[in-house]
Amino acid sequence: MRIILLSGPSGCGKTTTFHELYDQLTQGANPLPSKQMDGKDFECVLSYNGKTVALHSHGDVMKRVVKAIVKYSHVDCLITAFSVDASKPDKMEFFSTVGSYHQPPQSHGVQVKTLAQAANQQAAANAQDAAAIAAMI
Repeated sequence: MRIILLSGPSGCGKTTTFHELYDQLTQGANPLPSKQMDGKDFECVLSYNGKTVALHSHGDVMKRVVKAIVKYSHVDCLITAFSVDASKPDKMEFFSTVGSYHQPPQSHGVQVKTLAQAANQQAAANAQDAAAIAAMI
């Protein structure tokens, strides 16, 4: 399994980017893969370019990321969010070592959330980040 992390500080728009990514990956799909919603967060499994992909936007809590890795170990690619807080060394250590799970670190990917300079630029930043993640699949 390939693991792709969308990282950034809490509240920077990672979940919004996940919804944009879902829209990009399911464009033209009929029927749409169902999302299991939990507030704004969601998870789902879909097919994209012949690969089974799990989207998991609940990753701000480290335990949820670990549970997602175990739950979705059967998919080709897991894309999850990860809130980075440099003041919490355990998160930073996990972030730097998660790449060794299942495959060599170079086969995993990290997209750092683009932080828009102005509110009217956030939608474009989300779309850009979603496209960058889709290219990593």
